[in-house]
Order: sequence, then structure tokens, then C-alpha cells
Amino acid sequence: MKTIKKDMKEIKLQSISILNFKGIRNLEITFNTEGMTTISGRNATGKSTVRDAFLWLMFDKNASGDKEFGIKTNDENGNPIPQIPHEVSAVVIMCEEGSEEGRVTSVKLRKCLVEKWVKKSGEVEKRYSGNTTEYYVNDVPKKASEYNAYIKELCEETVFRTITNPSYLPEMNRDKLRAFLFSMAGELSDTDISSGDRELEKLMDLISGKSIDGLKEQIRNEKSRIKKEMDDIPSRIEECNRMMPEKKDWDSIRSEINSHKEKVADIESQIEDISKAMNAENERRMRLSSELSGKKMEYSRLSDEITQKGMKEYYDKLNKKRELHSSVDQIESEIQGFNSLIQNLEREKESLEGYIHSKNEELSALRKEWNEINARNIRFNDEDFVCPTCKRLLDAEDIEERKSEMISNFNKKKSAELSANQKKGMEIKSVIEESEKRISLLSTQIKNIKEKVGDYEDKKNGIIGNPLYSAPVDQPDVSSLLAGSLELASKQTEIDNLKYQLEQPVSIPQTDELKQERKELQSFISTLEYQLSRREQIKILETRISELNNRLRDLSQLLAEKEQIESWIDKFNKRKVELSEERINSMFSMVKWKMYNRLINGGEEPTCIPMIGNAEYRDANAAGKLNGGLDIINAVCQYYGVYAPIFVDNAEGVNHLLLTHSQMIRLVVTNESKLTVSYE
Repeated sequence: MKTIKKDMKEIKLQSISILNFKGIRNLEITFNTEGMTTISGRNATGKSTVRDAFLWLMFDKNASGDKEFGIKTNDENGNPIPQIPHEVSAVVIMCEEGSEEGRVTSVKLRKCLVEKWVKKSGEVEKRYSGNTTEYYVNDVPKKASEYNAYIKELCEETVFRTITNPSYLPEMNRDKLRAFLFSMAGELSDTDISSGDRELEKLMDLISGKSIDGLKEQIRNEKSRIKKEMDDIPSRIEECNRMMPEKKDWDSIRSEINSHKEKVADIESQIEDISKAMNAENERRMRLSSELSGKKMEYSRLSDEITQKGMKEYYDKLNKKRELHSSVDQIESEIQGFNSLIQNLEREKESLEGYIHSKNEELSALRKEWNEINARNIRFNDEDFVCPTCKRLLDAEDIEERKSEMISNFNKKKSAELSANQKKGMEIKSVIEESEKRISLLSTQIKNIKEKVGDYEDKKNGIIGNPLYSAPVDQPDVSSLLAGSLELASKQTEIDNLKYQLEQPVSIPQTDELKQERKELQSFISTLEYQLSRREQIKILETRISELNNRLRDLSQLLAEKEQIESWIDKFNKRKVELSEERINSMFSMVKWKMYNRLINGGEEPTCIPMIGNAEYRDANAAGKLNGGLDIINAVCQYYGVYAPIFVDNAEGVNHLLLTHSQMIRLVVTNESKLTVSYE
């Protein structure tokens, strides 16, 4: 197996800002770079859109790998809202290890989708003509090639998608997945595989600097080309026979071609003169159009200034009213949080009181037990003083010694039981005292929080009492201000004058008839040149038929040689997979890989199936699939020496996530109507 790379790089997402992206108008999220971030909300609130935004920022694609998808925000009718910015930016932290001191750097990436609106000649309004994408690194503009090169240096796209999406690698095309795993399996040389097998050793002599896969592809392509060429040769010979032309007056045809070419040159000279006149007129009209556009912009700016002056007081009142409503919403949210905290504290207090009651009952039982132990006295039986061997009563001296021993043992046991009872009672009493202290603290906290709730209610009522809170704000009519502006009227006069000049008709001769005449002459020249070319065609066709017959014989022998090499390659690949399968599975702790299917006829079919326990990945439950994907990510991260944020979608269905070194971002479906971000 290949050695894990020593130089480690960890990519962390510190924050992201989204503007008009896939329905999200404006969103900023700060992530926990040292733990877990959870983004929750009901379906269609934008959880997956956050992941799409980050991947678009990195690679111009969404989570599905699509380059063309609906980035723009739509209106209520489902149509893109025109002329608004579409932007995603993020602050990314890179932690690099491998030298004596780890290096930590951060970079701000930003990408903007900008609409292009242009006004064509002769039109009044601008029209949408497409989009352009702007790229920035640390707010410095970059070309697309520079930006993509910078991202690739951070992490190659396929590796990045593999280590950030638990389902990416298991759901990859099986052929690509096999190639990916074999690349990780590593240092198994062709010599190791072929050693001891004469056919495979001959195969090694044929490689000559190429890989086995390269040779296999080469042989496959060569076989395909050979077969195709062999299949084509008979029809090509027949075609040559059909194509044998009859002889013509070749000198007469050449003279006619030269005459028509002179006519074409004269027509092209006339067309060029007319085109120059048209270009001069177009330049004049473009200058007028540019001037008209500038005047319209001045008119619009002046109109906006007059409108803003007339609407200033209205906007000030409207903004103040919004601030009041926003303050009330924030206070109500704080009150709701305090009330929820009070309920939690009261439940804890009630639970502790019940706990103390049960412990007091245990204490009472221990006191009763202590009294019972303390009241015990030793009692002697006659059989206690009988010899166990001869069954006769012991001597008086031995009886007294036995009594003394029994009394001593009784007192020791009684003392030990009383001490154990007392120790347990002291422990319960200590627990009760700690619980009573906690109840006292909870009571104080509940009282203080209730006082805060009262203060917030007073603050909210004070805001609601402001007349502006509920009073309507009427919008003023500024049409009279616009109508009375002399400067605005002057601008309109200049605009009308420029429009009049652009509407005047242009008198320039058309070139359609000349172009049609040139086209007809060129078509006739092509026909004559084709006829002239048939003179050499007869000789070429006869030579070609002889070459094709010789070629067919050579190809048959060559095809047999290629098929022999192909059988050696299949044998080589089978041995390679058997050896590599052990290496591949050793890289994973949870997932194992099935690299071959056993066929009924005894053969083997290449495959690549991830296994979770004894089940295929596709048949595992949601938790198994997700943790299997995390296991795959851990292995790939260790191999490539790079870690990146993992987006865990549908994380609400998994109780325990497999531990990873990477930053983790959970996407959780809840009943919340808006996105909520929490940290662990």
C-alpha cells in the first residue's frame, strides 16, 4: 500500500456570504472551525443551497456536479429577477503541517455572476445578452484561469468532492471508482505481478514505457481500427471501381475557369467600395447612439435626484417604523427564550425535590436498621460446646474459652455492620445537602429571570406606545416636482433631437445582386474544377485498388497478434486485482470492497461494490451509508494528506456519526420555517 503523505493540509470554512443565489436573497453564516456546525430548517429553506453555493464558489458547479443550474433568484412568476447581483464569498482557513512549525493562513474567495445588458444600433432599450463571471482572491480581481489554478492548488476537484461528500465515492461510476481505489492501493509493480509467468513476462517486454491500461487501451483501439479497416476495404474497392470517370477536353475546361475568375474579381472590387460607404455611415450612427445613451442616463439621474428629495421625509419615517417593529420582534424573542429557561429550571427543581424525598426515606430505613443491629445480643446453644469429633461436652475451661471467642467475633461483626450503616447514612445526608443547595440556587435563578422578563415587557410596551409604531406612513406624490423641472425638460429636448437624427433614412446602394452574381460564378467555377480533377482521379483509383488488396492481407495477420496480446493483458489484470484487493481493504476500518463478481460459469466479472458489514452499501440503512461514507473520507484524507469541510446531508436520521478529523457541517431537516445555525 502507498505510504500516507507526510505533509498534511486542512481546509476549514470559517464563514460564507450568499447574495441572490438560488432563492437566498441575503445570508451570512459563521462556522465552527474547531467542532461541528448544524444548519437546520424545514425542507426548501436553503440548507442544500448553502452547500451548492460553496461548491459553485470553488468549482463553478453544484453538489450534483452540474455546471449549468439555476443560480439566479426568480420572482413570484418563476422568472429570473433582472439586473440584480448574484454573489457568493467565503473565508477559508488553510492549516498546513509537515515543517517544524505548522502554517495557518486564511483567504477570502469571492465569485459574482453579472448580467450583460447592451443596446444595439437603432434600438432604444438595452437588451440582455448573456452573463459574465467575476473572480476575486482576497478582493483582488483574477482571471478565470488564475482563479481556477489557485483553487486547484488548494485541492483538486475530484479529491475535494470525495472528502466533503460522504456519498460521492460510493455512488461514483464503478469503472471510475475502481480506478480511484487502485490509484490509492499503490506500490504494486508490474514486475511483481508478472514474475514467474512466461506469457506475462513477454507482455512486460511489450509495454516499453507504457502502463498496462495504456497498452490495453492501445490494443483495443488498434483492434477496433483494424476490424473497421478490414470491414471497409471490400466496399472501398467496389467504390473505386464505381468512381472511375470518363475522359474530357481538359484544356477547354481550364480556359473557362480562368475567364470566370476574372469576372469574380471585378465583382468583389465593387462590393468592397459599397461596404466602405456603409461602414462610415454605421460609425456616424453609433456615435449618435452613444450620445443618446449618455443623455438618457443624465435624464434618469436628474429624475432620481428630484424624486429622492421629495421622498426623503417619507423614507425617514418608514425606516424609523421598521426599526420599532424590529425592536419589538427582538424583545419578544428574548422573552420567549427566558420563559423557556424558567420552565427548564422549574422542572429541574421539581425533580430535585422528589429526589430528596426518596433519599430521606432511605435515611429513615437506615436509622431503623441501625437500631435493630444495635439491639442484637449473643445467644449460646448447647451444641456450640460439643466436640465435633467425639460428640461429648467440652471441659468447663474449654467452654469458657469458646464463649470468649464467640463473644469477640459477635462484637466485631456488630461493630462492622453499625459502621457500614453509619457511613452509608452520611453519604446520603451529603447528597441531600448538595441537592438542597442546588434547589436554593435554582430558586434564585428563577426569580432573577422573571424580573428580567418583567423589564423586557416594560421595554416592549414603551416601544408599542410610540404613535409611529401603529400609525400609517403616507407616500407623497412627486410628479409635480418632476413636471416643473426646467433642467429635466432641457434634457428631454436634447434626447428628442438625437432620436430624430437617428430616424432619418440612409441612401446607400445594396450589394445583394452583386453577391448573388458572384455566388453563381463561384458555383460554376467549382463545377468546372471538379471536372478537371477527374483527369488525375483515374490513375489514383487504379493504384488505390492494388494498395487495398495488399493491405487486407496484412491486417488479418496483425489482428491475430493483437488478440493474443489482449488475452495476456486480461490475465495480468486478474492477478493485479487479486493482490490489490487485500491492500485496498486494509486502508478502511468499516467499509470493505468487493472487486469481482463470481459468475455461474466459473468466470469473474470486474466490479467495485462497497460493503457495510455483510450488506452492499446500497442495501444498508441511512446511518450505515453515512458512517460508511465518513470512513471512506477518513481513508482518502489520510492518503492525499488533505482535509476539508464535510457536508452531512439528512443528518437528522443518524444518532452517532463516525469520528473524523475534518470540520463537519450537518444539514438537518426540522420544522423551523427559517434556517437556524447552531454549534457543538
